[in-house]
Amino acid sequence: MENLIFTFGGIFFAFALLPTLFTDHKPSIWTSGITAFILFLFALSYFSIGFYSAAIISLITSTMWYIIAIQTKEQSGKTVKKTAE
Repeated sequence: MENLIFTFGGIFFAFALLPTLFTDHKPSIWTSGITAFILFLFALSYFSIGFYSAAIISLITSTMWYIIAIQTKEQSGKTVKKTAE
């Protein structure tokens, strides 16, 4: 039962994160990076207790947060270049 709760909760979080992936408004790189790292640790924990579907969803959500962190980093680089010009 717990595996299903964590799995479906993770799926809902992943869907809720989609707008952030596809818009220009991004959270702080610290927010993105720390969240990605913690979700990765959650995935490892889920694997260790046999919650495989929850672990996979957590890895997917963690990857989405890493992508957002990269996007944030790229946006901040563009802002610096525009300011320098």
